[in-house]
Amino acid sequence: MAERDIHPIEAIHALADGRLNAAEREAAERHLETCASCREERDVAAGTVRVVRIAMPDPELPPGLATRLGAALDEIDRAAEPRAGRSWSWLVPLGAALLAVVVLVVLLPFGGDEPPVGERIVASVSSDFAAVQAGSLPLELPEADPAALEAFFVDRGIDFEARVFDLGMMGFNIAGGRVEVLAGRTSALFAYRGPDGVLMVCRMYLGTLEELPEPSRTLEHDGIAFRVYERDGRTMVFWEEGEVVCVLTSDAPAQAVIDLSFAKAVKV
Repeated sequence: MAERDIHPIEAIHALADGRLNAAEREAAERHLETCASCREERDVAAGTVRVVRIAMPDPELPPGLATRLGAALDEIDRAAEPRAGRSWSWLVPLGAALLAVVVLVVLLPFGGDEPPVGERIVASVSSDFAAVQAGSLPLELPEADPAALEAFFVDRGIDFEARVFDLGMMGFNIAGGRVEVLAGRTSALFAYRGPDGVLMVCRMYLGTLEELPEPSRTLEHDGIAFRVYERDGRTMVFWEEGEVVCVLTSDAPAQAVIDLSFAKAVKV
């Protein structure tokens, strides 16, 4: 059997940026459970996705970038062909080098201006969801109850009240949480798993809705304003609770994410 059949590298890369359907994702995740080398490759691919999405959050690529990026990816595919007599671990340093090439050679010639903070927040929320889903952004405290997770955030230095609600009555159980930097700000991240393994990720950080970019739509429910962003097959719903901004993200149907945000939001 060919090594690329044993190690499904294309599927691992597609998993990292959320391009697999449910059945393909399940098959890739089963392989990752028993293959350390592919887990390493997934982590490199997920890191590349996160950097590119933060650096280039606008889906409308500058002229010529799509061609250059396609050529770079073709070169990656050629480089990733199995080498006789080599272990699979050689792909990990290669992936790190390719990450640097993509950022320095492909992206930077089109301008080094950093996107506005609000755009970086939205892009990071989207890419971090994909990383949690792929397993490359692990939950530091898995399967905690709400009180334990809130205490964890206090112990980790979160300087605002990060309220964690039990959504079990709605079919969503807490999967765990972690502390993560979001556009230079410390944020609380916690995840829920629902029916059929549907993932919902909640983020909380100090900020305002006003600094965010133009949303796909704006909604109001029970006197609370919500900003909805739909990107990369994911729905992100932002709202304010006092000085804290909350956002719920999922690749579930948009209305399901909105409804759960309405149920979770608290007017302060």
